Amino acid sequence: LVCSFKNSIEGQGHGALFDAKWSPDGRYISATDSHGHVSIFGMGSNEKYNKVPQELFFHTDYRPLVRDSQQYVLDEQTQLAPHLMPPPFLVNMDGNPYPPALQRLVPGRATCHHNQLVPNVIFNANGER
Repeated sequence: LVCSFKNSIEGQGHGALFDAKWSPDGRYISATDSHGHVSIFGMGSNEKYNKVPQELFFHTDYRPLVRDSQQYVLDEQTQLAPHLMPPPFLVNMDGNPYPPALQRLVPGRATCHHNQLVPNVIFNANGER
């Protein structure tokens, strides 16, 4: 056993790990949990990772899905298959988007123009999104 890790979240107990992936060179592994935290383990400096917020979600993470007449899964709002949707925006736990510099970390957004990195947030008459 090289390392043991228990994903304790202050005031909330333990968080389930949802996804993990090794880096191409095999020196790092990163995992995300049910609270939007990213854990990165590996060799070397953690300097560049300290700039990333502790809460990372995509704005599409909790959007409802529906099935069409052929039982294919679609995003309810756009009526597109999830894998055909445009790259999502990075948001915090409250759904507030992060600045454009962080949006460039999302695959497919690295070369977008600045105005494409700022989402349009629409509020209804009650002030809700």
